[in-house]
Amino acid sequence: MKMRSIAIAATVLVLGSCCFFSVEAAIGKTPESARDEAITDLNLAIRLVKQAQEMLSGKMSKETVEAAIGLYVQAGQLFEKSENIFKALGPQYVPQSFVDNCAAYKNECVQTIMRFRKGAGQ
Repeated sequence: MKMRSIAIAATVLVLGSCCFFSVEAAIGKTPESARDEAITDLNLAIRLVKQAQEMLSGKMSKETVEAAIGLYVQAGQLFEKSENIFKALGPQYVPQSFVDNCAAYKNECVQTIMRFRKGAGQ
């Protein structure tokens, strides 16, 4: 049951922002402004991961681990959001490596969350 909850949480993380770009595009963002927003979100996600890593480098209480997991969830959602925007924009606006890196970072967030949840027996 616990692994099922983790799998559901990971799926929600992965699917959480799938429809973002089409909704934003419908309200009139330019490709350049969408790209710039995605880059801003990407940078924020990287900062959140660094913050989570710093939290986990000290004494790891249950509360610290839960707070770090929360940061990894937020970062994963932002990586996914950026990935979807970059994918929708295509190679004329961003290199494929942006899409690939966002996907890899998102997957690393999911794996980290699952490792900590498994280690905590949740």
